Amino acid sequence: MRARILVGSLIGVISFAASSLEARGESLAICSKCWAPTVFSKSGIGTANAVAEARATREAIAGWCQNWTPDDRGCVQRELSSPDAK
Repeated sequence: MRARILVGSLIGVISFAASSLEARGESLAICSKCWAPTVFSKSGIGTANAVAEARATREAIAGWCQNWTPDDRGCVQRELSSPDAK
């Protein structure tokens, strides 16, 4: 029963995220203070099988670094090298 609730919640989050993508355009943020990968593929929007695939881009990470850590010269390279960006 617990697994069904978890799966149902996960499907709801994915569907919500995918519909938010359509409204916002081209990125899928992991959190409110995280850099947002650029969406390159989406399918099944509005269904329980919604999928959005995104990639970290230098441009998105550079913008995030400029906003959150403007004095950190190594921010872009460090974020691009992180496991989350791969």
